[in-house]
Amino acid sequence: MDPDAGVVLAQTTEGVAVTLGLLTCGRIWLCPVCSAKIRHGRAQEITSAVVAWLQQGGTAYLVTFTARHAAAHRLADLMDAIQGTRAD
Repeated sequence: MDPDAGVVLAQTTEGVAVTLGLLTCGRIWLCPVCSAKIRHGRAQEITSAVVAWLQQGGTAYLVTFTARHAAAHRLADLMDAIQGTRAD
């Protein structure tokens, strides 16, 4: 433990290093640490939901779409068009 910061460095029984007592920002698009944690949690949620759906006889597909764009296009305009928030 760092007595000045109140941070605890530990290791799980599986051998994974963890840090306790840190503040997080929760910004998936800006912070690599928070992004990894959030994506991992979401992946577990999706996996559980898909497994349950498949066990009930459902079918699941993974589809990826790419929006055509060029370096000259503004990202804000592209995101507005994708999210349907662009005012006409």
